[in-house]
Amino acid sequence: MYKETDPLDGLSKLQLDRYYSIYHRYQDDAATIVKLIKARGKNAWAPFLLKSDRVNNAEGNDKRYFEAGSDAFEIGVPVKKHDAIETICEIRNRYGFASFSNNITNKCLEEFYSLFIFEEGTFKFPDGEFRGVKPLFKVLA
Repeated sequence: MYKETDPLDGLSKLQLDRYYSIYHRYQDDAATIVKLIKARGKNAWAPFLLKSDRVNNAEGNDKRYFEAGSDAFEIGVPVKKHDAIETICEIRNRYGFASFSNNITNKCLEEFYSLFIFEEGTFKFPDGEFRGVKPLFKVLA
């Protein structure tokens, strides 16, 4: 007999508070999100809320840009950092945003980080091991 588990099982009081605070935006995915939140860093609670508000409250061309960026990467599939940079630059150009003139790597990766809860590390690719990023969850609801 199949027994469906409650997605809230095992959440701490803090995680439950966070779950209820973002449920309006993410519905049942809120449980997955709070489980992916880290204690510090770019995937911590406060940075997540900032990027969630930025991405989900965008309108017009900004919203289309965030949608295209979110759709350009597959959840759970690592991407080499230079491929993420190239993709973000291409999407920025497509939607009429100015090219980054300095700190290109950092600014492009910050754009990527604003679109996902992610994992950063060394990943295996067909042509070897490289530093990369792996999207775990889209910030765009």
